[in-house]
Amino acid sequence: MKGMRFVAGTLALLALLVRAEAADVRTIKHSQMLTPPPGQTFTHFARNVAIDGPYLIVLATHDAGQSALLYQRNSASREFTYRKTLLTFGSPREHMQVRMENGLAVVHFGDRAWIFERIGSFYYLARSATPLRHPGGVAISGNRILMGGDNCSYDGVVYEKRADGLWAIAGGMNDNQGQCHAEGQAVALGGDLPLTQVAMDSWVNAWRRNGTALDWILDGGMSANLHGPDVRRVSLHNLTAVMPGSAVLRREGDTWTHQGYATPVDPDAGPSSDVVYRDGVLLTKHFWRLPGRAKPYAFLETAPGQFEHVAILETEHNTIDHDISGRTVVAALQGYGDEQQAVVFELTEPLVAPPALANDFESR
Repeated sequence: MKGMRFVAGTLALLALLVRAEAADVRTIKHSQMLTPPPGQTFTHFARNVAIDGPYLIVLATHDAGQSALLYQRNSASREFTYRKTLLTFGSPREHMQVRMENGLAVVHFGDRAWIFERIGSFYYLARSATPLRHPGGVAISGNRILMGGDNCSYDGVVYEKRADGLWAIAGGMNDNQGQCHAEGQAVALGGDLPLTQVAMDSWVNAWRRNGTALDWILDGGMSANLHGPDVRRVSLHNLTAVMPGSAVLRREGDTWTHQGYATPVDPDAGPSSDVVYRDGVLLTKHFWRLPGRAKPYAFLETAPGQFEHVAILETEHNTIDHDISGRTVVAALQGYGDEQQAVVFELTEPLVAPPALANDFESR
């Protein structure tokens, strides 16, 4: 009897060791913690983050409102340093987001958004034909910007830069049905393929251009399991869409085909919730049951629509936002109380999965 208890205890201990090793073997620690601008005090630093090559933007709040802080990477030290405050907007806004890609950046406070264009080594405020007032998410692809609507009066609009230098609406999406949602629709954009999604709804609408017509056409859609409302749940790149819950779908001809799921090897990982798919890397956010915080997980695209888990990004606090460009990840972390941090991770090159781990005696 004592021998049986000893064996049972040994097996339990080995199981715990294997679980711990599985969680640690792919762990990457941050390479830098961003320093807030000198002489400035924030109520919340790093509410939202975005990155595009050697530039990143951090959204922070303060007593006067909120600001978009631009950081640039030093080519010698490889560290990001504060460059300038791109925008300060008065009065607190709960809805905040920032997106960066292809030399474009969109800062969104409340129901107001601003476009910035990178010219040379700096970002400048762009001019728009009308104020950008849309409640939903933001997506960038090529020279287009998609902004989500409220689901009742419209689903989304596409902005393009005109010959006169002004950004203006070049396409609109409206299925003429649905209840209004103050938080707006989530959006994703891949070339001429926009996706729109109502928060807490399992259905995602797909759209396509209609020649030169302003109104784009509803072109089917897809269903996926969702895990809570947000304006950044759908990601689309190279005809592959990744949904909340890490469901992967790929457009083949005129239809979307389910490819499976991007599944982490870590048994302690909860459902994914924040999906960013870019440059052949899928970045998701998973809630760890122990010690009870969300961490970013990195997946490598091994074939179109197929992803392999390669890394867990170790964070001391709960991850509230993250983004990736190339092999650099920036994450916004929420600690106790008002404590917030922005940290940078460098994914290894080449980015490959480590050797498989034994999880039973038969595999030795």
